[in-house]
Amino acid sequence: MGLVYQDNSKHHIEARKSIIVWLYNARDQYKLRHFGDIVYFSRKNKYVIIYLNAEQVDQTINSLKKEKFVKKVERSQQDNLNFSAEYEEKFMEDLRLQAEEMLDKGETLN
Repeated sequence: MGLVYQDNSKHHIEARKSIIVWLYNARDQYKLRHFGDIVYFSRKNKYVIIYLNAEQVDQTINSLKKEKFVKKVERSQQDNLNFSAEYEEKFMEDLRLQAEEMLDKGETLN
C-alpha cells in the first residue's frame, strides 16, 4: 500500500507588473531586493527592473519615491506593447509601401 499525495490547495498565478527604478549609485541596487524580484540591472545607466505583484505596485512606487537613493520610479510600458501577428503583418506591409514610394520618387533607403 502506498501513500497518495493530494494537494487540495488552489494554485493560481498572481498577476505581475514591472517597474523601473533609476538610482543615483549603482551599488544601491542591493537595497531593492526586499521590494520585489530584480530581473535586470544596468550598471552603466543605473537602473533596475523589478517585478512585483500587481496589487502592490502603487504602494511600492510611493515608498520607493521616498527613498534617498532613488532618483526616479516609473511603470514599465511592457503591457502596452502589441505582439499580435495581425499587428506585425500590418506594420510590415506599411513599411513595404513606404519603401516602394521612396524608390518610385528616386530616394535612397537608409
